[in-house]
Amino acid sequence: MVKLESRVIAFGDEMSPNEDEHLPYFGREKGANIPLSLRFFSKDKQAGIRALSAIETKKAFKLRSAELRAQKIVKHITEANDGELHEYQDKATKHGVEFHDVGSAVGKQYLGDPDFITKFFTTLYNTVRIAHTFKIPFIRCFTLYPATQAELEEAKPAQIREFRKRYEQKAHHYFEIMLQTFAAEGLYPVIENEGNLYGNNGKNLVKFISQHDTNRILAYHDAANCVQQDHKRQGLSLQTFEQMLPFLLGLHNKDAKYSKLIRAGAVKEEEEWPYVPVGQGAGQYSGEKGIFSRWAAELPEIDRSLAGRLPIGYRKIPKPMVLEPHLTAGGQFGGSTLLLFSQAIDALVKNLDAVDIKYQQLGDYKNIEQFMLK
Repeated sequence: MVKLESRVIAFGDEMSPNEDEHLPYFGREKGANIPLSLRFFSKDKQAGIRALSAIETKKAFKLRSAELRAQKIVKHITEANDGELHEYQDKATKHGVEFHDVGSAVGKQYLGDPDFITKFFTTLYNTVRIAHTFKIPFIRCFTLYPATQAELEEAKPAQIREFRKRYEQKAHHYFEIMLQTFAAEGLYPVIENEGNLYGNNGKNLVKFISQHDTNRILAYHDAANCVQQDHKRQGLSLQTFEQMLPFLLGLHNKDAKYSKLIRAGAVKEEEEWPYVPVGQGAGQYSGEKGIFSRWAAELPEIDRSLAGRLPIGYRKIPKPMVLEPHLTAGGQFGGSTLLLFSQAIDALVKNLDAVDIKYQQLGDYKNIEQFMLK
Protein backbone atom coordinates (compact mmCIF):
# COMPACT_ATOMS: atom_id res chain seq x y z
CA MET A 1 0.00 0.00 0.00
CA VAL A 2 1.40 3.40 -1.05
CA LYS A 3 2.00 5.79 1.83
CA LEU A 4 0.07 9.02 1.30
CA GLU A 5 2.25 12.05 1.90
CA SER A 6 -0.55 14.56 1.31
CA ARG A 7 -4.31 14.88 1.05
CA VAL A 8 -6.08 17.23 -1.29
CA ILE A 9 -8.52 19.30 0.82
CA ALA A 10 -11.02 21.87 -0.50
CA PHE A 11 -13.07 24.88 0.49
CA GLY A 12 -16.38 23.33 -0.54
CA ASP A 13 -18.22 26.64 -0.68
CA GLU A 14 -15.89 27.81 -3.44
CA MET A 15 -17.37 25.16 -5.72
CA SER A 16 -20.81 26.20 -4.46
CA PRO A 17 -22.06 27.67 -1.17
CA ASN A 18 -25.11 25.41 -1.60
CA GLU A 19 -24.62 22.28 0.50
CA ASP A 20 -26.73 20.16 -1.87
CA GLU A 21 -24.13 20.84 -4.57
CA HIS A 22 -20.80 20.87 -2.73
CA LEU A 23 -21.41 17.88 -0.44
CA PRO A 24 -22.19 15.35 -3.20
CA TYR A 25 -19.45 16.80 -5.45
CA PHE A 26 -16.68 16.34 -2.87
CA GLY A 27 -18.02 13.10 -1.33
CA ARG A 28 -16.65 9.58 -1.65
CA GLU A 29 -19.89 8.05 -2.89
CA LYS A 30 -20.21 9.68 -6.33
CA GLY A 31 -17.83 12.61 -6.18
CA ALA A 32 -14.23 13.71 -5.96
CA ASN A 33 -13.29 12.07 -2.63
CA ILE A 34 -11.86 15.32 -1.28
CA PRO A 35 -12.26 16.23 2.43
CA LEU A 36 -13.39 19.75 3.23
CA SER A 37 -12.33 22.70 5.31
CA LEU A 38 -15.61 23.51 7.05
CA ARG A 39 -16.81 27.02 6.15
CA PHE A 40 -19.86 28.48 4.39
CA PHE A 41 -23.11 26.67 3.63
CA SER A 42 -26.63 27.32 2.33
CA LYS A 43 -29.75 25.37 1.43
CA ASP A 44 -31.06 28.03 -0.94
CA LYS A 45 -30.84 27.81 -4.74
CA GLN A 46 -29.92 31.49 -4.78
CA ALA A 47 -26.54 30.31 -3.49
CA GLY A 48 -26.20 27.59 -6.12
CA ILE A 49 -23.93 27.41 -9.14
CA ARG A 50 -26.66 28.19 -11.66
CA ALA A 51 -27.68 31.44 -9.96
CA LEU A 52 -24.15 32.61 -9.13
CA SER A 53 -22.75 31.76 -12.58
CA ALA A 54 -25.32 34.08 -14.15
CA ILE A 55 -23.74 37.11 -12.47
CA GLU A 56 -21.75 38.91 -15.17
CA THR A 57 -19.12 41.01 -13.36
CA LYS A 58 -16.87 40.60 -10.34
CA LYS A 59 -18.27 43.80 -8.83
CA ALA A 60 -21.81 42.49 -9.13
CA PHE A 61 -20.70 39.13 -7.74
CA LYS A 62 -19.12 40.84 -4.73
CA LEU A 63 -22.31 42.80 -4.04
CA ARG A 64 -24.50 39.71 -4.41
CA SER A 65 -22.24 37.69 -2.12
CA ALA A 66 -22.50 40.41 0.52
CA GLU A 67 -26.29 40.41 0.17
CA LEU A 68 -26.51 36.64 0.60
CA ARG A 69 -24.36 36.85 3.73
CA ALA A 70 -26.27 39.84 5.17
CA GLN A 71 -29.60 38.08 4.62
CA LYS A 72 -28.22 34.87 6.20
CA ILE A 73 -29.00 32.97 3.01
CA VAL A 74 -25.35 31.97 3.14
CA LYS A 75 -23.99 31.38 6.63
CA HIS A 76 -20.58 30.62 8.02
CA ILE A 77 -20.62 27.31 9.86
CA THR A 78 -19.91 29.13 13.14
CA GLU A 79 -23.26 30.93 12.72
CA ALA A 80 -25.23 27.68 12.40
CA ASN A 81 -27.63 26.58 15.10
CA ASP A 82 -27.58 23.01 16.37
CA GLY A 83 -30.38 21.91 14.05
CA GLU A 84 -28.57 23.23 10.98
CA LEU A 85 -25.34 21.62 12.12
CA HIS A 86 -26.86 18.18 12.53
CA GLU A 87 -28.70 18.41 9.20
CA TYR A 88 -25.47 19.39 7.44
CA GLN A 89 -23.60 16.62 9.25
CA ASP A 90 -26.20 14.01 8.22
CA LYS A 91 -25.94 15.06 4.57
CA ALA A 92 -22.15 14.93 4.74
CA THR A 93 -22.29 11.40 6.13
CA LYS A 94 -24.72 10.35 3.40
CA HIS A 95 -22.31 11.51 0.68
CA GLY A 96 -19.16 10.24 2.41
CA VAL A 97 -17.71 13.69 3.08
CA GLU A 98 -14.91 14.05 5.63
CA PHE A 99 -13.75 17.28 7.25
CA HIS A 100 -10.13 18.21 7.85
CA ASP A 101 -10.36 21.53 9.70
CA VAL A 102 -12.72 24.29 10.74
CA GLY A 103 -12.15 27.23 8.41
CA SER A 104 -12.78 29.68 11.23
CA ALA A 105 -12.57 33.47 11.09
CA VAL A 106 -11.25 33.68 14.65
CA GLY A 107 -8.35 36.12 14.67
CA LYS A 108 -9.77 38.07 11.73
CA GLN A 109 -11.38 40.64 13.99
CA TYR A 110 -10.32 44.30 14.00
CA LEU A 111 -8.80 45.35 17.32
CA GLY A 112 -10.05 48.93 16.93
CA ASP A 113 -13.64 47.87 16.35
CA PRO A 114 -15.94 49.00 19.22
CA ASP A 115 -17.53 45.52 19.11
CA PHE A 116 -14.19 43.70 18.97
CA ILE A 117 -14.55 41.80 22.24
CA THR A 118 -18.06 40.55 21.43
CA LYS A 119 -17.09 39.51 17.90
CA PHE A 120 -13.88 37.82 19.03
CA PHE A 121 -15.38 35.75 21.83
CA THR A 122 -18.51 34.86 19.86
CA THR A 123 -16.40 33.54 17.00
CA LEU A 124 -14.02 31.75 19.38
CA TYR A 125 -16.85 30.09 21.33
CA ASN A 126 -18.66 28.96 18.19
CA THR A 127 -15.46 27.68 16.61
CA VAL A 128 -14.89 25.40 19.60
CA ARG A 129 -18.53 24.30 19.45
CA ILE A 130 -18.23 23.37 15.77
CA ALA A 131 -14.91 21.56 16.25
CA HIS A 132 -16.38 19.33 18.95
CA THR A 133 -19.61 18.72 17.04
CA PHE A 134 -17.69 17.49 13.98
CA LYS A 135 -14.78 16.02 15.98
CA ILE A 136 -12.24 18.11 14.08
CA PRO A 137 -8.89 18.86 15.83
CA PHE A 138 -7.52 21.57 13.51
CA ILE A 139 -8.69 25.20 13.43
CA ARG A 140 -7.62 27.60 10.69
CA CYS A 141 -7.16 30.97 12.39
CA PHE A 142 -5.39 34.31 12.18
CA THR A 143 -3.30 36.92 14.01
CA LEU A 144 -5.77 39.85 14.27
CA TYR A 145 -6.04 43.19 12.49
CA PRO A 146 -4.81 46.42 14.08
CA ALA A 147 -7.17 49.43 14.05
CA THR A 148 -10.52 49.28 12.24
CA GLN A 149 -11.28 48.05 8.74
CA ALA A 150 -12.03 51.58 7.51
CA GLU A 151 -8.78 52.93 8.97
CA LEU A 152 -6.70 50.20 7.34
CA GLU A 153 -8.34 50.66 3.96
CA GLU A 154 -7.47 54.37 3.93
CA ALA A 155 -4.08 54.15 5.63
CA LYS A 156 -0.71 54.72 4.00
CA PRO A 157 2.23 52.43 4.89
CA ALA A 158 3.51 54.70 7.67
CA GLN A 159 0.06 54.81 9.25
CA ILE A 160 -0.27 51.04 9.11
CA ARG A 161 3.06 50.69 10.92
CA GLU A 162 1.81 53.08 13.60
CA PHE A 163 -1.44 51.11 13.98
CA ARG A 164 0.55 47.89 14.39
CA LYS A 165 2.59 49.39 17.23
CA ARG A 166 -0.46 50.93 18.93
CA TYR A 167 -2.47 47.70 19.07
CA GLU A 168 0.36 45.17 19.45
CA GLN A 169 -0.02 44.51 23.17
CA LYS A 170 -3.78 44.05 22.79
CA ALA A 171 -3.21 41.70 19.85
CA HIS A 172 -0.91 39.45 21.89
CA HIS A 173 -3.33 39.44 24.82
CA TYR A 174 -6.25 38.12 22.78
CA PHE A 175 -4.10 35.82 20.67
CA GLU A 176 -2.93 34.19 23.89
CA ILE A 177 -6.53 33.77 25.03
CA MET A 178 -7.25 32.01 21.75
CA LEU A 179 -4.24 29.71 22.15
CA GLN A 180 -5.08 28.82 25.74
CA THR A 181 -8.71 28.15 24.84
CA PHE A 182 -7.73 25.77 22.05
CA ALA A 183 -5.18 24.02 24.27
CA ALA A 184 -7.77 23.49 27.01
CA GLU A 185 -10.19 22.05 24.43
CA GLY A 186 -7.63 19.72 22.81
CA LEU A 187 -7.62 21.70 19.55
CA TYR A 188 -4.74 22.85 17.34
CA PRO A 189 -4.53 26.33 15.76
CA VAL A 190 -3.25 26.48 12.18
CA ILE A 191 -2.25 30.10 11.54
CA GLU A 192 -2.51 31.52 8.01
CA ASN A 193 -0.52 34.45 6.63
CA GLU A 194 -2.66 37.25 5.23
CA GLY A 195 -2.24 40.92 4.36
CA ASN A 196 -2.72 43.63 7.03
CA LEU A 197 -2.83 41.06 9.85
CA TYR A 198 0.03 40.98 12.36
CA GLY A 199 1.08 37.77 10.58
CA ASN A 200 0.92 39.28 7.11
CA ASN A 201 4.12 37.62 5.87
CA GLY A 202 6.53 34.95 7.07
CA LYS A 203 8.88 37.27 8.95
CA ASN A 204 6.12 39.06 10.84
CA LEU A 205 4.08 35.92 11.46
CA VAL A 206 7.01 34.04 13.02
CA LYS A 207 7.98 37.11 15.06
CA PHE A 208 4.41 37.42 16.35
CA ILE A 209 3.78 33.78 17.28
CA SER A 210 7.27 33.38 18.78
CA GLN A 211 6.19 35.58 21.68
CA HIS A 212 3.88 32.73 22.69
CA ASP A 213 4.33 29.04 23.45
CA THR A 214 4.79 27.63 19.94
CA ASN A 215 4.66 23.97 20.97
CA ARG A 216 1.06 23.65 19.72
CA ILE A 217 1.10 26.27 16.95
CA LEU A 218 0.87 25.10 13.33
CA ALA A 219 0.62 27.12 10.12
CA TYR A 220 -0.71 27.23 6.57
CA HIS A 221 1.21 29.07 3.83
CA ASP A 222 -0.90 31.07 1.37
CA ALA A 223 1.01 32.20 -1.72
CA ALA A 224 -1.59 34.54 -3.22
CA ASN A 225 -1.74 36.45 0.06
CA CYS A 226 1.98 37.09 -0.42
CA VAL A 227 1.62 38.12 -4.08
CA GLN A 228 -0.88 40.79 -3.01
CA GLN A 229 1.77 42.39 -0.83
CA ASP A 230 4.83 41.83 -3.03
CA HIS A 231 4.78 45.30 -4.57
CA LYS A 232 8.49 45.23 -5.42
CA ARG A 233 8.12 41.73 -6.92
CA GLN A 234 10.94 40.24 -4.87
CA GLY A 235 9.58 36.73 -4.39
CA LEU A 236 7.78 37.26 -1.08
CA SER A 237 5.85 33.99 -1.40
CA LEU A 238 8.91 31.73 -1.37
CA GLN A 239 10.55 33.84 1.35
CA THR A 240 7.44 33.47 3.50
CA PHE A 241 7.31 29.73 2.84
CA GLU A 242 10.90 29.29 4.04
CA GLN A 243 10.29 31.39 7.14
CA MET A 244 7.09 29.53 8.05
CA LEU A 245 8.48 26.06 7.25
CA PRO A 246 9.19 25.00 10.87
CA PHE A 247 5.48 25.48 11.67
CA LEU A 248 3.79 24.26 8.48
CA LEU A 249 1.08 21.62 8.66
CA GLY A 250 0.21 22.12 4.99
CA LEU A 251 -0.30 24.59 2.16
CA HIS A 252 -3.22 26.81 1.20
CA ASN A 253 -3.08 26.51 -2.57
CA LYS A 254 -4.11 29.84 -4.05
CA ASP A 255 -2.16 31.61 -6.77
CA ALA A 256 -2.36 35.07 -8.34
CA LYS A 257 -0.60 37.25 -10.84
CA TYR A 258 1.03 40.53 -9.95
CA SER A 259 -1.33 43.46 -10.33
CA LYS A 260 -1.30 47.24 -10.30
CA LEU A 261 -4.84 47.36 -8.91
CA ILE A 262 -3.70 47.88 -5.35
CA ARG A 263 -1.56 50.83 -4.38
CA ALA A 264 1.84 50.06 -2.90
CA GLY A 265 1.85 49.27 0.78
CA ALA A 266 -1.84 48.44 1.23
CA VAL A 267 -3.86 45.28 0.75
CA LYS A 268 -7.61 45.02 0.21
CA GLU A 269 -8.57 41.37 0.03
CA GLU A 270 -11.90 42.12 -1.64
CA GLU A 271 -10.34 43.87 -4.65
CA GLU A 272 -10.71 42.19 -8.04
CA TRP A 273 -7.43 40.34 -7.86
CA PRO A 274 -6.26 38.23 -10.86
CA TYR A 275 -6.38 34.77 -9.26
CA VAL A 276 -5.19 31.85 -11.41
CA PRO A 277 -4.80 28.07 -11.00
CA VAL A 278 -1.85 27.00 -8.86
CA GLY A 279 1.45 27.27 -10.70
CA GLN A 280 0.20 29.83 -13.24
CA GLY A 281 0.81 32.98 -11.21
CA ALA A 282 3.51 34.69 -9.17
CA GLY A 283 3.10 32.42 -6.13
CA GLN A 284 6.34 30.53 -6.92
CA TYR A 285 4.73 27.09 -6.69
CA SER A 286 6.37 25.38 -9.67
CA GLY A 287 9.89 24.66 -10.88
CA GLU A 288 12.98 23.09 -9.36
CA LYS A 289 13.24 25.77 -6.67
CA GLY A 290 9.49 26.29 -6.27
CA ILE A 291 7.34 25.67 -3.22
CA PHE A 292 6.21 22.17 -4.20
CA SER A 293 9.79 21.05 -4.86
CA ARG A 294 10.88 22.51 -1.54
CA TRP A 295 7.93 20.87 0.22
CA ALA A 296 8.78 17.44 -1.19
CA ALA A 297 12.43 17.82 -0.17
CA GLU A 298 11.54 18.93 3.36
CA LEU A 299 8.88 16.28 4.13
CA PRO A 300 11.13 14.29 6.53
CA GLU A 301 11.97 17.47 8.44
CA ILE A 302 8.30 18.53 8.43
CA ASP A 303 7.40 15.17 9.98
CA ARG A 304 10.03 15.67 12.69
CA SER A 305 8.79 19.18 13.41
CA LEU A 306 5.16 18.07 13.69
CA ALA A 307 6.17 15.21 16.00
CA GLY A 308 7.00 17.79 18.63
CA ARG A 309 3.65 19.54 18.31
CA LEU A 310 1.07 16.81 17.75
CA PRO A 311 0.00 13.69 19.64
CA ILE A 312 1.09 10.34 18.22
CA GLY A 313 -2.11 9.76 16.26
CA TYR A 314 -1.63 12.91 14.18
CA ARG A 315 2.13 13.05 13.71
CA LYS A 316 2.41 11.38 10.31
CA ILE A 317 -0.98 12.16 8.84
CA PRO A 318 -1.01 13.09 5.14
CA LYS A 319 -0.25 16.79 4.92
CA PRO A 320 -3.19 18.96 3.80
CA MET A 321 -2.99 20.57 0.36
CA VAL A 322 -5.95 22.93 0.75
CA LEU A 323 -7.59 24.27 -2.42
CA GLU A 324 -8.77 27.86 -2.04
CA PRO A 325 -8.69 28.91 -5.71
CA HIS A 326 -10.82 32.13 -5.84
CA LEU A 327 -10.89 31.76 -9.65
CA THR A 328 -14.18 33.56 -10.27
CA ALA A 329 -14.02 36.13 -7.48
CA GLY A 330 -12.43 36.47 -4.08
CA GLY A 331 -13.00 38.55 -1.00
CA GLN A 332 -13.79 38.96 2.66
CA PHE A 333 -16.86 36.73 2.51
CA GLY A 334 -15.13 33.82 0.85
CA GLY A 335 -13.98 33.34 -2.70
CA SER A 336 -15.84 31.60 -5.49
CA THR A 337 -14.62 29.23 -8.17
CA LEU A 338 -17.85 27.45 -9.22
CA LEU A 339 -17.52 25.49 -12.47
CA LEU A 340 -13.79 26.21 -12.65
CA PHE A 341 -13.09 24.05 -9.60
CA SER A 342 -12.14 21.06 -11.74
CA GLN A 343 -9.45 23.22 -13.37
CA ALA A 344 -8.16 24.14 -9.92
CA ILE A 345 -7.92 20.46 -8.97
CA ASP A 346 -6.18 19.64 -12.26
CA ALA A 347 -3.55 22.32 -11.64
CA LEU A 348 -2.87 21.17 -8.08
CA VAL A 349 -2.50 17.47 -8.85
CA LYS A 350 -0.31 18.27 -11.87
CA ASN A 351 2.09 20.09 -9.54
CA LEU A 352 1.97 17.32 -6.92
CA ASP A 353 2.63 14.69 -9.58
CA ALA A 354 5.58 16.69 -10.92
CA VAL A 355 7.42 16.34 -7.62
CA ASP A 356 6.09 12.84 -6.88
CA ILE A 357 4.04 13.77 -3.83
CA LYS A 358 1.50 10.99 -3.20
CA TYR A 359 -2.11 11.94 -2.43
CA GLN A 360 -5.42 10.10 -2.17
CA GLN A 361 -7.15 8.48 -5.16
CA LEU A 362 -9.53 11.13 -6.45
CA GLY A 363 -12.98 10.34 -7.75
CA ASP A 364 -14.96 12.01 -10.50
CA TYR A 365 -14.29 15.74 -10.33
CA LYS A 366 -14.33 16.65 -14.02
CA ASN A 367 -18.07 16.87 -14.63
CA ILE A 368 -19.24 19.46 -12.12
CA GLU A 369 -22.40 20.11 -14.13
CA GLN A 370 -23.90 16.78 -13.02
CA PHE A 371 -23.94 18.05 -9.44
CA MET A 372 -25.78 21.31 -10.22
CA LEU A 373 -29.28 21.73 -8.88
CA LYS A 374 -31.98 22.01 -11.53
